[in-house]
Amino acid sequence: MIRKEDGQSLVFVALLVVLLFGFSAVGVDIGAEVTHGVQLQKAATAAALAAASNSSNAQSAAEAVLQANNISQADYDTDNWFTINGGKYTVSISEPHHFFFAPVLGFKTPLALTRSATADSSGYYPLSGYAIFNGSTTQALQLGGCGVVTVNGNVHSNSDIDFGSTGGVNITGNVTLDGNIVNATDGNITGTTINNSYISLPDYSSFLAGLKTEANNNKTYYSGDQTFGGDGSDVLTGPIYVDGSVTLENNGSIQQNTCIYASGGITIESNGSIGTTGSDGGVSFALYSGGNITFENNGALTMEGFIYAPNGSVDSTNNGAVSVYGAIVGQNVNLDNHGSPIVQYLPFDSGFQYYPQTQIAHLVE
Repeated sequence: MIRKEDGQSLVFVALLVVLLFGFSAVGVDIGAEVTHGVQLQKAATAAALAAASNSSNAQSAAEAVLQANNISQADYDTDNWFTINGGKYTVSISEPHHFFFAPVLGFKTPLALTRSATADSSGYYPLSGYAIFNGSTTQALQLGGCGVVTVNGNVHSNSDIDFGSTGGVNITGNVTLDGNIVNATDGNITGTTINNSYISLPDYSSFLAGLKTEANNNKTYYSGDQTFGGDGSDVLTGPIYVDGSVTLENNGSIQQNTCIYASGGITIESNGSIGTTGSDGGVSFALYSGGNITFENNGALTMEGFIYAPNGSVDSTNNGAVSVYGAIVGQNVNLDNHGSPIVQYLPFDSGFQYYPQTQIAHLVE
């Protein structure tokens, strides 16, 4: 009787070993398939962005990126692997995925993995749809604070993105970065997240030189630090060029259809509203700084406009809530304040002329 039970136990153990091996094999194979698919998606995305960034030689640029990612020509040498439609560049690649353990169980046919990506360069930056662009390769994009951080639009960082908010971070758009998402459990992204995606910070130097010339002609060129604002309303017209720093300190509103450039920093102490939207709903105001742009408001501030600080930081570590309807671009962007910041992407108004005609590729799908 004991020997019979021993035999039954051996059979049971043998069956259990087979089942465990089967489950383990399936787990390993599925994990390898997912990793392979992610690698293909990254390569397709990088190739599409490269094509959109090099419109005059788009296909060759895409091929170079695929080859750099060890994608063989046989995997994309088809009639429709690369298409251009209305300024949108689509790359589609396919590779066979060979399973490790599945053939032992009778599944010997490789799985065809296909991934694609589409990038666009038809619009002028920031019409490309980035609500926030962090250009630094060493400093993370900081989205934190005590409240909820809301970003409606695409987000890019050439380094990490830190979701260090106690209230959480909600992004309704695509996220591209060349780093890691820190404190990822504190954030929610409704769009696509793509890593290993470096994008150069746009160079507006020639545009800013033209602003200086126009400001001289309009007698809106200032030498030395300047302060704009007050308890009422300042209406500013034309481009304003300041060879120094600028402080905006009004408690009312500054309604402008203009732009302000400061060779130094720009400090915003306003508790009212800054900027305006045009007839078609786009923004008609812009701040350009050769240094840092800092929000120091203690009350609520609403800004409708474009913020650009290529050599410094855009910093909102204040106690008041900041709502930006437009876009924020900086060498480093830090929205780690005590309010609940909102960044809502809006393009420039069609009637607004004080923005650079610089194209930049962005991910569409």
